[in-house]
Amino acid sequence: MVKVVVVGGGFAGCSAAISAIKAGAEVTLIERMDVLLGAGQYAGRITDGQIIGVEEAKAMGGGDIFKALESIMLHRNIEYLDVKNCYFYDVIRQEPIIRRMLRNYGVNLYFRDPVVSVKKEEKKIISIKLKSGEEIYGDAFVDCTGSVIGREACIKYGHGCVECLYKCNTFGDPISLTRLAGAPSIALVRKDGKLGGMGAAVILNKNSLSPELKAHLESKGVVVIPLPKELIDYNKLELTTGYPRTHEEAEHIVLCDVGGYAKIVGGVYWPIEKLRMIPGLENAWIDQPLGGSVGNHIRLVDMTLRSNGLRVEGFKNLFCAGEKSGPIVGIVEAVTSGLLAGHNAVRAALGMDELELRGTAIGELIAHVGERMKTREGLREKYGFHSKWLKERGLYTTDVEEIKRRVSEAGLSDVFATKIC
Repeated sequence: MVKVVVVGGGFAGCSAAISAIKAGAEVTLIERMDVLLGAGQYAGRITDGQIIGVEEAKAMGGGDIFKALESIMLHRNIEYLDVKNCYFYDVIRQEPIIRRMLRNYGVNLYFRDPVVSVKKEEKKIISIKLKSGEEIYGDAFVDCTGSVIGREACIKYGHGCVECLYKCNTFGDPISLTRLAGAPSIALVRKDGKLGGMGAAVILNKNSLSPELKAHLESKGVVVIPLPKELIDYNKLELTTGYPRTHEEAEHIVLCDVGGYAKIVGGVYWPIEKLRMIPGLENAWIDQPLGGSVGNHIRLVDMTLRSNGLRVEGFKNLFCAGEKSGPIVGIVEAVTSGLLAGHNAVRAALGMDELELRGTAIGELIAHVGERMKTREGLREKYGFHSKWLKERGLYTTDVEEIKRRVSEAGLSDVFATKIC
């Protein structure tokens, strides 16, 4: 049986593992922390453009994770500012559901045991060695370790360690399989010349909201509060990996209901005294990151060049997905790239040609970002299934049947549900 080893248990890694096992491989997933879902632990939101990626994935036979998230949906058809047709789900319930899904599929899960070295011959990885000393052999490997390198980058390019969801002080800094293997590391460059970008979300304890604001949030799903001039910080537009993207977004605080938490979309960071000046947030308490008063974690500093099939340049059997494959931000983007990387890892082990998804929104985004990563200008931007980008390329539609037809015409219907070995 073909053996595929996935390193990194975020949304991309979980998706790659499921995709590879559905293609017929034996799959091992390595995660350095004690939980899955990585940077997506507090995501909780899928927007209208992303829903196109979701529906394409379902049509291709790779909708498992999205169906799991839909089973814990809290609010649907949400609109605010320029965001349309958005839905929110319960972030507290997502990890155990997806962990059980992986175990039910038969994925071999390793926790708290990061990769420390790589054995390779010419352009192929033969095995990886874990911190525990165990050596794991594979026919193909997928790096889903994300674009974070840990405390060094947060100190150099950010505001220092803010004790975020990556838990570097507990489990050690993230270790990239591609870097260990000798692949070049590429970083996003901000306008001020610094590398990477800050995480965009600030997570509040929902019980710290005023009773009126909490009730309104749980009823409507989202609350948009205009900020007084003295609290607007346009500098956040240049710092973040995601929202805020426009002046309008920076001029509001957007609270989303993601279950046990109230998520500030695009907050980047909020000095607690200023945050408590906002009506309804007089007793606000930041749960994540713990240092959310001063900063956020630094991402997009450890990406690598790859093909449109997500094979890492210079390697025959090493693939990547999620933010490792470029400045593609979002859980839908992570899951869909994971589907392709996991499937192509099996194809590589069998000596088959790589699959590309051209003609679909997923495939066109992967190809577009791959080209943009080769230019200085392209490494100053963040990408994703944004409605404007999709409309410019004639890929935007809210018609699920049209999405299915597009996938069918590309010859990709149920491709990720098909066993190939």
